[in-house]
Amino acid sequence: MNRIGRPLVAILAVVMLNAAAGSAGGDRPRINLNNILNPFHTEIFQSEDPELWVYGGAGAGKSYSIADKILLKSILNPGRQKGVIVRKTLASLRKTTLDILERRAEALGLNLFIDRQNWIARVGNLSIILTGMNNKDDHLKIKSLTDVDFVWANELTELREDDYRELLLRIRGGETKLGRQMIADFNPIGKTSWIYDRGWARGLDRTARKLRYTVLDNPWAQKEYVEHLKSTASDDPNFYKIYFLGEWGELKGIIFNWDVVDELPAIGFDEIIFAGDFGYSVDPAAVVRIYRRADEYWIEELVYTTGLTNRDLARAAIAAGVPASSENFWDSAEPKSIEELRLDGLRGAKPATKGPGSVKFGIDFLLSKKIHMLGNSPNLIKEVRSYVRKKDRDGKSLPEPMEYNDHAIKAATYGIVSAAHRGGQAFVGQSGGEVY
Repeated sequence: MNRIGRPLVAILAVVMLNAAAGSAGGDRPRINLNNILNPFHTEIFQSEDPELWVYGGAGAGKSYSIADKILLKSILNPGRQKGVIVRKTLASLRKTTLDILERRAEALGLNLFIDRQNWIARVGNLSIILTGMNNKDDHLKIKSLTDVDFVWANELTELREDDYRELLLRIRGGETKLGRQMIADFNPIGKTSWIYDRGWARGLDRTARKLRYTVLDNPWAQKEYVEHLKSTASDDPNFYKIYFLGEWGELKGIIFNWDVVDELPAIGFDEIIFAGDFGYSVDPAAVVRIYRRADEYWIEELVYTTGLTNRDLARAAIAAGVPASSENFWDSAEPKSIEELRLDGLRGAKPATKGPGSVKFGIDFLLSKKIHMLGNSPNLIKEVRSYVRKKDRDGKSLPEPMEYNDHAIKAATYGIVSAAHRGGQAFVGQSGGEVY
């Protein structure tokens, strides 16, 4: 972690942006990047190391600063450049990484053009190929790339070591001013992962510079979010170690073992269910679409965004594919918000059915089903892979889950449980007696 001052590259970029504004006849606004770039991420901006691994806790702003670094290449380097941004699936990249790239370009006052047919982003003299690494076509596309100046492997834990080696081979571009570089970011989950083995245990990547950051290195992190992360120390010290301290640890007691599928099976479904979870400033609002065939479910993330009013949420849900009049389930503890969704066009919004012992019941009910996640649901997938039970003082798992980063999971629970009850399934309480 580095808290020594503002990035030198930012100061240089201010000068160049101002010069560009002047040459454009003053049409381009002058932007002081020292007010935009993270002052604690100096080393990210200054690094010209062949491999740069940026890791650490949740909410550290790692991806935002990497996006800033990449976009600034279009200003700081006058020559043509070609880069690659990759996640496990292109669908996940489009929903997360590309959204960050677009928002940061807007903050930096840069015109970012997205070719959504070929999935290439362009800004100034910089072209960025956007791709997944999930199937044969993806791998053939990667292998065909030449003259690549940099690669950003977002969420490196999703990729295999073979994928990483293949990406390293692509970086053979021309001599750019800022040098050629492999950039990767990740949360340090699992000492059994190939990343820990390669970079720490075996020490194969001696050339890789490893930078660790936490939420305390993010000056824009909300106090409520920081305090929530801190509070996880009492519920699960290992969770706290990974997501607050940003250190290597093993998540134990992961609740769901849902797999990821690239696409829906070619079958007829018994029903399609919609559900959501409210959020606003700190917690994102989430909306999911659930496909059911008997007791088997496929879940697809539709909306996962902070800062949405209920009116915005209703519009976002409809735009994402929720039919306005189809029933969609929400937290029954929020009747006023549900009514606002109805008034703002989501006429089918209704309170979810909650079984006895609500949270524990929902978990147990979902554990009794076969559930898959669609690959274009990056936030749902990330939630499920870190959804663990609380621990007691002896480290033993308790029935209750850690209430952190569970918004899409809650939406899925509302939908599956409510539709099952509506369909006539009886819920059984802990005493064994039927509740409904």
